[in-house]
Amino acid sequence: MSIIVSIGEVIQAWIRAWINHVPVDKLHKRFAQTHGRIIAALQKEKQELTCFPSVKRVNFVYGSCKIILLTYMSIRDEINRRIEEGQLFRLLPMITGESHARTILMSTEINAMVNGPWADDVSGFRCARLRADLENFVSGAPITVCWNPHEARAVHQMARLDPIADGVWDYRSVDPSPGLRIFCRFAEKDVLVALTCRPRSKPVSWIERLPLMDDSRAWKRAIRECRHEWTRLFGAYQSLNGEDLNEYLSNPILQ
Repeated sequence: MSIIVSIGEVIQAWIRAWINHVPVDKLHKRFAQTHGRIIAALQKEKQELTCFPSVKRVNFVYGSCKIILLTYMSIRDEINRRIEEGQLFRLLPMITGESHARTILMSTEINAMVNGPWADDVSGFRCARLRADLENFVSGAPITVCWNPHEARAVHQMARLDPIADGVWDYRSVDPSPGLRIFCRFAEKDVLVALTCRPRSKPVSWIERLPLMDDSRAWKRAIRECRHEWTRLFGAYQSLNGEDLNEYLSNPILQ
């Protein structure tokens, strides 16, 4: 048998016991019998509890009962580790003193495109324009967003993709041709993690991945690639999953 409990449930149970003057050993056994073992497991794992919605499982056994403790962790710790390891890069404006109202974190793939060194040809010029589009996000400028999948138009700079539960978005760099799509997820509000890139409509010699076209299978593969890269970087940590656009972005324009 497995019992899943959260730190919140344990704390609430002990508060109720204190208020009602109920001896701890009289509480429901799923709390009372596990108190010492929960504390021991946390000490062993050396986990810090935070208010961020990332979850780590701590498993231990009490008799025939397997206890699964959910501990809430900060994804910022993982972000900082990946930056220190050289697996994640923060996009900084090229012009010193420019606003940093939002944050873009880049995988090694996106960083190579955005930071170069660039070839002295059309690919270098295109990547420079891609960087300018991404810096626009960082600056805090209004971003035009398509909230409903499959309804994006030329005016949109970002679009939420289907399935919504996957938390994958595409950031659009359309000028000049070839159009590019950056597949990304939000770590927190105004913190976008840019993970993979695909051409929109035609092959590009300096991008290994094939163009998306209007092929639903290609879009699904691109979404899977984005999710896979997220998992490689952050493991079980989940991306932001909000119910309202303002939970993702400051200064959005919904069209």
